[in-house]
Amino acid sequence: VKADDKTSVYGEELKELTYTVDDGILVGNDDKDALEITLVKEDGLTVGNYAITGTSNSANYDVTVESANYEITKKAVTVKADNKTSVYGDALVELTYTVDDGILVGNDDKTALGITLVKEDGLTVGNYAITGTSNSANYDVTVEPANYEITRRTPALSDLVYDLTSKQYTGE
Repeated sequence: VKADDKTSVYGEELKELTYTVDDGILVGNDDKDALEITLVKEDGLTVGNYAITGTSNSANYDVTVESANYEITKKAVTVKADNKTSVYGDALVELTYTVDDGILVGNDDKTALGITLVKEDGLTVGNYAITGTSNSANYDVTVEPANYEITRRTPALSDLVYDLTSKQYTGE
């Protein structure tokens, strides 16, 4: 008897474990239930490969269960980097991203996505791309890029200093 390979995505309910019996193995009107097979998946719910093994308690059959593989694959997730703006000469603001509700599995938080955001090099007035990468073990993350705009500085009148007391007529 051969246990069947299974695949599911991280966070999905695990699929029922099944097995295949070759034609001609069972006697008379016996069905698969006569083999009294119990299948189990190796412990683990994160991305990876887990062994499926089986045992039999059949009184009428000497059963060997060929093991199989249960693969849990990464969950595809798309997040959006947030647009940012700062004024020329000011400190750059923190880069952030938005995760829609219901995207993360169980008690996972944003740190499970393993996202690193970077701003294109440049500190002068202009627009710069914000991009991101992920090193998540359980999520296949796509980061939608955003824009970082550095705007012109407008000096306030209070920033300007005039010293009218030192004006001197030079005759010209």
